[in-house]
Amino acid sequence: MRRLLLFALVTVVTVLVAEGALSLLAGRSLAGAGAGRVGGAQPSDRGDDGDVGDVGGGGGVRDDERSRAAANNPGLYRVHPDPLVGYVLRADAELLVHDGRIRSDALGLRVRPDGPAAEGALRVAVLGDSVAFGFGLDDDATLAHGIERELNAARGPGAVPVAARTVAMPGWNHRNAVHFLRDHFDQLEPDLVLYVPVANDLFDTDSVYETGHRRWAPDPAARDPWLRVYQGGTWRFAKKLLGDLSPEAIDRSRRLSGAPALVADLSPESSSRYDAAAASLAELGAWLQARGSTLVVLPYTDVPFAWHLLARVHAANPSIPLWPLFGAVGPAFTLPTDAHPHAGTIAAAARRVARALLEAGLVAGDPTAVPADDPGYGPTRPPVRAAADWARLAAEQRGTDTERLVGTVSFESLVGLSQVYGGVNDDGTVGARALFLLARGGGPLRLRARPVPGRPDLLPLTIAVEVDGAVVGELRLTAAGGAAAGTYALPPGDQPIEVRLVPDHWGAAEVRGVSQVLSFVPIELSTDPP
Repeated sequence: MRRLLLFALVTVVTVLVAEGALSLLAGRSLAGAGAGRVGGAQPSDRGDDGDVGDVGGGGGVRDDERSRAAANNPGLYRVHPDPLVGYVLRADAELLVHDGRIRSDALGLRVRPDGPAAEGALRVAVLGDSVAFGFGLDDDATLAHGIERELNAARGPGAVPVAARTVAMPGWNHRNAVHFLRDHFDQLEPDLVLYVPVANDLFDTDSVYETGHRRWAPDPAARDPWLRVYQGGTWRFAKKLLGDLSPEAIDRSRRLSGAPALVADLSPESSSRYDAAAASLAELGAWLQARGSTLVVLPYTDVPFAWHLLARVHAANPSIPLWPLFGAVGPAFTLPTDAHPHAGTIAAAARRVARALLEAGLVAGDPTAVPADDPGYGPTRPPVRAAADWARLAAEQRGTDTERLVGTVSFESLVGLSQVYGGVNDDGTVGARALFLLARGGGPLRLRARPVPGRPDLLPLTIAVEVDGAVVGELRLTAAGGAAAGTYALPPGDQPIEVRLVPDHWGAAEVRGVSQVLSFVPIELSTDPP
């Protein structure tokens, strides 16, 4: 019996090892290898076995079939196989992005206007989000193309040519960009990587609808995947409430909005996102250096977001050059109907970057061949910073934002709306949970909320109230249309608090033609005395 059990055990282990090896090396599993094909698919005339996805296996749909399917989508994007990348452009397509005409390649990136890089060229990758992408600009007006043009002019006709590529996507965060570069490093082979960080780096990874349009979905890399942290959601809700109020009224509401919770670096949620972004870039710098490549970080503007990030990057990897592109960018330097930089501003940035690369010796050539600055762009030049300045500026900004913090977030008066990290839909409902930052106003925490109108199926609903990660109580909604209120003791301390509201269930609804997850309507959270 013991021999029989030992034989059975060895057999099981052997099968498991074979399964793991086959899954790792071939993208298949033993379970799928002998299974029938989905839908009874038959071998095709492509010269392969016609496999469109093994039942129970790891094969999935072929990449060429996914690419052909995505080509018929009306949206710009297709899903990338790496969930930490999220999405790329539809492959080999002619696309329009806010009046900018672009062509995509097989990787889902913008093509180089001058075609494939010449053999032996100095390869540059411009990495990032919509600024690096050139949102609203044609292919020949991107930052990558401008840098390539300036560097080649400075190097002269006999030098090895520079070939710069745009490795960027609107809405990408640091994780998406870095993982795409690492996934496709053998195809891109950059000698120099220029990363352009913006506040997108603190947001969750976007997903893509079946149509190829961007959407929010739980981020597999987030600490709380169901917390919806994305661009502009709370302010879109505020603008709907404000309606046709004057710009002065909107500006007044912004001044009442408190400190910007996500970028202020005053709390665990904000700080952890900065930590992750900085670690991502510091590790990328070391990873590239081991492969003979160099990373340069080029923040779009010299603003508090950049100070908090660059202080961390410098502390983690002091060898990475940190050069902001602009001190400030006003409406005169952006697209007429959008806040992204226009072609002239990107051309000015390209000249600044090219000259800095030449002056630092990262690219050989004559720095004086590149103009020091464009006419009219002098006021946008960022101040010269020493390495120690980033930490000093970040500390000073944390003090300023601490003073701006308010103890109330109200969805009626719009006070404190900048202190919503995320979780609030455009119509003012909460989805799967919401997170807020509050100053300690001297009183206990008070919460008011009401059910979603017209959704009695969501009742009764229990909302767990967490303060700094610990449950301090709950609020129960039972009557359709009836608001409920609760009061909760705060743990001792003098630091701002993070309040997370977690409903025990939620539903889905179509709002203005868009489906969303929703659970309840927040009215007010406050630590200020009544």
